[in-house]
Amino acid sequence: MDLIIPSADVYKIEKARKDLWELVEAMEKKTFDSDHLNVFVANITQPMWELTHRRYKETFISKIKRLLAKKSK
Repeated sequence: MDLIIPSADVYKIEKARKDLWELVEAMEKKTFDSDHLNVFVANITQPMWELTHRRYKETFISKIKRLLAKKSK
């Protein structure tokens, strides 16, 4: 199924991905404290949770393909 995902949500996920790399680097260098860890985790997990727990609109072509596949069974 193909979904229409707003570019703002894609941007949030990309930012979370970059924040995750920063967190990994900070952990490797041991240059973070618990406050930084809490902020990093919240900034990383919140956009991912929002993306996975939201209903996105299915594309028109994907919907037609899905319906045709059901009929052919």
